[in-house]
Amino acid sequence: MKRVHPLRYETVIYQRWVYALTLIVAITAGCMYGIDMGENDILLFTVNQYLTVNVQRTPVLEAFRTSLMTYGLSIIIVFVGGLSKMLLPLSILGVFYTVFSYSFTMTCFLLIYGLTGIWVSILMIGVQAALLVSILIEVGYQGLRYSVYSQIKNIKFYYSVFVKALVVAIVISTFDAIFHPMLHNLVISILQK
Repeated sequence: MKRVHPLRYETVIYQRWVYALTLIVAITAGCMYGIDMGENDILLFTVNQYLTVNVQRTPVLEAFRTSLMTYGLSIIIVFVGGLSKMLLPLSILGVFYTVFSYSFTMTCFLLIYGLTGIWVSILMIGVQAALLVSILIEVGYQGLRYSVYSQIKNIKFYYSVFVKALVVAIVISTFDAIFHPMLHNLVISILQK
């Protein structure tokens, strides 16, 4: 019978360094890009895109479908990237792109609206961003354990992590579809003060 040795806490932290470093670089790059584009029309377009969309007219099912496609695609990219060592850059790129997008958008709100922009960005995308980035890092880490470190011998465990991540994406999409119109109205009222 094979003896199983538990992982030490330091080993787990060390193995997550790839995604922690990706997270830090993506946040920094998104912020720097937002600051660099501060005088450009792209900044205004990004903020305007969030604020001028008429979310009241969007059917709940359509909002759910759009959110699920967006979040699910990110999770699928990170999952596929974790299937082999050759595809690992795809996984890292998937996490980078998602974190970069959220970081850029939050920086845009901060630059245009100041301190109020922080509250607006937290209300609009904060909860969803935190949950999505967390599950992307977890799926990426488990893929790293599966493909590079060979700590997961069976793909069933990695697949179960993927399925759980998709369930969380469904929950986030449901939250988006139901509560986003209310949060959108709240943000508009905050910005009009």
